[in-house]
Amino acid sequence: MSDTDWTEFLGPSEAPEFKFESVGDQITGLVNRVQIVDTKYGRRPVLDIETGDGPRVLWAGQTQLQRLLAENNVQSGHKVRITWTGEEQTGQGNPMKTFSVEVARPKKAAAKVEVPPHPDEEPF
Repeated sequence: MSDTDWTEFLGPSEAPEFKFESVGDQITGLVNRVQIVDTKYGRRPVLDIETGDGPRVLWAGQTQLQRLLAENNVQSGHKVRITWTGEEQTGQGNPMKTFSVEVARPKKAAAKVEVPPHPDEEPF
């Protein structure tokens, strides 16, 4: 039986929002929660990230950033570094922001090995 995922009902964290303001800006930390939130601009990933400066909320509204988060399957418990790497002209007005996403996944715990009971002992 699997646990119910209630995160969509929690709403975004009250932590300060992180915004990319200049090329080279980056956010690094442990992802505490990933949500998909409906906005007036469509569905957006929202990451709650514990950084060295405290918790921050990252609204991933940029298409290229959304794709990189999905390709890297970013989940709670992953350590991430997301960097605004530049801009590309698309011929559609505003340039597209480009990003890099680096992910460190936690190591899996060793499997628990069951030792069969001694044949002369009761199992419990």
